[in-house]
Amino acid sequence: MRIIDLAVIPSTTLDRFESHEARHARIADMRADSAVGVIQIGPKGRLGRHPATVPQLMVITAGSGYARGEDATTIRLTVGSAVVWTQGEEHETWTEEGIVLLIIETDDPNLGVRHS
Repeated sequence: MRIIDLAVIPSTTLDRFESHEARHARIADMRADSAVGVIQIGPKGRLGRHPATVPQLMVITAGSGYARGEDATTIRLTVGSAVVWTQGEEHETWTEEGIVLLIIETDDPNLGVRHS
């Protein structure tokens, strides 16, 4: 077993697309166009509207917030919720009190599909 301390993984500030109070740490590179990362958005923070570069699965691991995709419907995000963004889909995420997101990026067609 190996423990990964997310606090010591280098992270970058996300400030493109009018984002603020947001940091990203890439925790795994798997293959071309596939990665796993953690995004922490602080209180009153936002990931501004931007297109998904590849299909993405966003899993809420702490806190709560909101997201909006191309259809402009606002959805509430809570721990245990997940959202799949298609490649090129414009989306945004924001929070009042803070939120932590696990982001899986991959071109695998089974992203977000439940397997039994």
